[in-house]
Amino acid sequence: MLRLLWRGEAEAPTVPGLSWMTAGLLLLTLLAATLGLVLRALAGLVGAGLPESPTGVVLGSLATAAGLIIGWFCPVARLLGPLRAPAEAGFRIGNGWLDAAVRPALALASISNALDGALDGVGLGTARLTVDVSRVTRALDERGLDRLIFGLVGQVGALGGRARRLQSGLVYRELVVAAAGAALAVVALLVLR
Repeated sequence: MLRLLWRGEAEAPTVPGLSWMTAGLLLLTLLAATLGLVLRALAGLVGAGLPESPTGVVLGSLATAAGLIIGWFCPVARLLGPLRAPAEAGFRIGNGWLDAAVRPALALASISNALDGALDGVGLGTARLTVDVSRVTRALDERGLDRLIFGLVGQVGALGGRARRLQSGLVYRELVVAAAGAALAVVALLVLR
């Protein structure tokens, strides 16, 4: 990325201001290395711990250096080599989701259809049984569940109509209802005490 940023594609001339960018990068590198030396002390200061394995530190540093060197000297066009075309295609295998999901689902549907046809041919009558069960379910839904829901809706509507009569807009009626409610609250407090 640094090579592409500073030098552009292939062997383009260097970017103006490269020396300032290099100086900034070197300053950040120096700070990172310095903080790396005192990292254990800083971690102890905030109560955190660091891994004790020097192998991890060495391997991490080598991997970082190798990545930077390869990225700097290897042109972008050659960086992935034979993986470039699949990477640009998103590493898609075959026809992507068509092969991974659609075709298996269609195959399963075809097998299920063939199995249903075979069972009907044997005389088990699964299709007829399915239609009969669906008719019974529909009748139960329309005559049972729907009737229950519509009855509940009707009762809630009727209750709303009765409650609406209490809100007449006449002040003296609303004062009477408020006084009755207050009296019931007082009686409830005295009884429950």
